[in-house]
Amino acid sequence: MVSSQKEFHDNVGYGDGTYPWGGIAGWHAVKAVVTDVLMDPTEAITSFTVRASVTNDLYDWTTKMTGTDGTNDHDQSAGYIVGQKSEHMRNVRLATSFADDGQLGNLPDTPPFGQEANIYGIDHEWLGWFCHHWGELPPLGNYWVPAWEFTGSSAVTCSGGTPDVILPGETHSRYMMFGCHRPIRAGEPEYDAIMLSYVEGVELFINRTKSLKVSNYTDQLSIDFGVPFPEYPPVYDSDVSVFYDPELSTVKWQQPPEPTEPLNLFYGWNEPSDWWNGPIAADDWVCTTDDPVTGLKWWGSFAG
Repeated sequence: MVSSQKEFHDNVGYGDGTYPWGGIAGWHAVKAVVTDVLMDPTEAITSFTVRASVTNDLYDWTTKMTGTDGTNDHDQSAGYIVGQKSEHMRNVRLATSFADDGQLGNLPDTPPFGQEANIYGIDHEWLGWFCHHWGELPPLGNYWVPAWEFTGSSAVTCSGGTPDVILPGETHSRYMMFGCHRPIRAGEPEYDAIMLSYVEGVELFINRTKSLKVSNYTDQLSIDFGVPFPEYPPVYDSDVSVFYDPELSTVKWQQPPEPTEPLNLFYGWNEPSDWWNGPIAADDWVCTTDDPVTGLKWWGSFAG
């Protein structure tokens, strides 16, 4: 499991600290264009490929960004962003809330669930967690949302020659492949979006600030028309989410697992950790500096 610290958005804007707060790349900071479409004999779409890109257009801003508060459909919210800074982006991953992991039957049929995504990821490296806090029940969720690596992967091309980090002003791009559980037919909204992008190069992928994390599941793949905060259904400001870690200057503590032979094994053993029923596993570590903890990475295993 890898946890990313920050979410990156493609707000409309000019990088000058004016509403709606986007950087110099504006709504093009996160984008995708369909490059290939496969159809069945009835001309229904069975799979498609996009060329997606993330451009680091973060800029320095020290005061409140009014109207950037975010929400999602699993009872979470975030207040206005109070400043941001131009920084390197590492561990950049793009998750799609309009597509799932390709495994049918693993989505709960209780509200607010009930309909699994028809589109699924094919060549993703990660699965993102989506959960929902519903009443007094424990969080319902699992690793359903496919996510693609945009740094440190051989599948990624970069404009500035820094594959492990997206520097300010640089763009990282890659192909992303999708399949369909059921062919998408003419007249369906996803069909129109895919074909318009394929034929005319219209942009897909939206992630405005008002969408908090993987905000809705499942979303609908939609065209990005460059509207500041598109509230019209089914877009609701997002059909993808982009996460990253800032470039860290200090590692406060590092204790990686110790490998053994063969190389895919490590010394150690499993310890149960159950939030609801206990016990809860914990550990301490040596701290010799007074700078704050800004991120963490841990190694572990999951039952099942």
